[in-house]
Amino acid sequence: MKTISILNLKGGVAKTFTAANMAYELYRRGYKVLLIDNDKQGNLSKAYSRYDAENVAPVTRLLAGDWESADELIQHTEYEGIDIVTANMSLFGATWNLTKEDSENQIERYKSAGICKDAVLRRLHHIRQV
Repeated sequence: MKTISILNLKGGVAKTFTAANMAYELYRRGYKVLLIDNDKQGNLSKAYSRYDAENVAPVTRLLAGDWESADELIQHTEYEGIDIVTANMSLFGATWNLTKEDSENQIERYKSAGICKDAVLRRLHHIRQV
């Protein structure tokens, strides 16, 4: 399993466009892809027709540790080999809550978010192998 991150602090530099196109190219080559939309605007979620403005986004729940099973977070797309953990404006509140906590608590929260991400990825691997 490989992890590819696309990040840049500047807006408008084609991060979402790059992620969507890389995912499709990897899918086209036979790879299974899990996209994690980590942008409160949710444009990657919109690109895959999975944007939901009304509910707390799965990526927000992932970051907050508010989930029981990876199946709650991962949504399938119209492409058999591309799944996504979606985002929306609820992510703004989750990141705000992380930054206002004391530094020791933040470190533990980020560690637990990493553990959650690993669990989601392991679950995806299991789902796709069945």
